[in-house]
Amino acid sequence: MELDKALQGIREPPGSLKERAVQRHLDEWASEDAPSFKVQYAKLLSDLIRRAPERDEIEIEGAVYEAGALVFGFAQACHVETYLTQPLVRPKEIWRHRQVSASVRDGYTSPEYSHGNLEDLAGVAESYIDSEFQSSTFEVLIVDAIIATEITSFAEEIKRSPSRFFKRASMFSLWFDSGEYGRYVMSKGDSGKLMWLTLKDRLRSAIGIIGFLYVLPLALAWLAAEYQYNELAAIIALFVVVVFISRCALRLLRVVKRLLSREADPLTKVSALVGKMTQAYDELRAGEASSPQRVRELLVRAADDGAVWPPVLFSILDRAIQRGQGNWRAA
Repeated sequence: MELDKALQGIREPPGSLKERAVQRHLDEWASEDAPSFKVQYAKLLSDLIRRAPERDEIEIEGAVYEAGALVFGFAQACHVETYLTQPLVRPKEIWRHRQVSASVRDGYTSPEYSHGNLEDLAGVAESYIDSEFQSSTFEVLIVDAIIATEITSFAEEIKRSPSRFFKRASMFSLWFDSGEYGRYVMSKGDSGKLMWLTLKDRLRSAIGIIGFLYVLPLALAWLAAEYQYNELAAIIALFVVVVFISRCALRLLRVVKRLLSREADPLTKVSALVGKMTQAYDELRAGEASSPQRVRELLVRAADDGAVWPPVLFSILDRAIQRGQGNWRAA
């Protein structure tokens, strides 16, 4: 029943060359797919073919094959890991709108995480632009997939290597940052688990630093005093005092500098950027966007703050804006 509805868009008249060509293609290439995957495949294929020029049967078969290759290429780009590791297994759907905030929170094992490949998605988008096909449904899905993949990948990169956004100078900071990838793998990108592991490592590191810079020197100073090496004991004690004062002064200087500059720290900035990127994505309204112009404005706003979007994304949006006069579904 759902598959029949998916073919409704090309039944003008019923039993047309386009309908028969699409049905033959589905029987040949999507017969073993999951039902939901096959229905979405049929909808996209039908919508791409619907506006294709009327031609003879052989040319229509070629157009259907080309459109099918475009849809299947999109499916592969959305599920790269599945097709690489399990080539005979089809995912349950080609693409669905993600709750990217849940993916950002829960990490790369979240069902909302996008396992798509950004370069492959951009390649499919370029192939679509160069083709004769026009489909607002396909455009919404591919824009949705590109934005979601960029956001989830960027969020995981922040959690995987937060030190890249800071200028580290001390040996302690460099040593602590060297373990951030291990913490990321152990937490699987889960923000809550990652925060807990980071706090534990910071506490362990702080204890080590206190022991090395203060406890050990003071113990040596006490031993020196016990054996009447008073001058050595005084020098060691002075060293501890100088280290303590200098570290406190440096930390206070950083705080004052930040307050005077009135700037948020780099990690806060990139977290806010992810929020703006997510706002643009949410405008797609679960894959039912009504205004490509609004989506474009929000993407540009995020780009002004540092987000990097594939250029082809704007090409698709501009095409939809020009064709539909601001309404995607009317295009």
